[in-house]
Amino acid sequence: MLRFMRNITAKVPSHNTMPCRIILLIELLNVLLNVVLLHGLCGTIHCILLHVLRHISILYYCLPVSHDGCEYEEREKAKGIH
Repeated sequence: MLRFMRNITAKVPSHNTMPCRIILLIELLNVLLNVVLLHGLCGTIHCILLHVLRHISILYYCLPVSHDGCEYEEREKAKGIH
């Protein structure tokens, strides 16, 4: 008689012998991966903040430059230099 069988194994090997070195290696790699991902995320956040600050600084410096430009033109006209 033919019977179909499934490959069912226990999650824990017999005699409770867990491969401790492999588990430790996997946990270490997982920690390193989390550190790398977190470091990359911090870099992304810094880039976004720098981008926003550039826009703010452009807005901050455009107003004084345009006002200084008007004052500069008035001074030049008063001196007679065009």
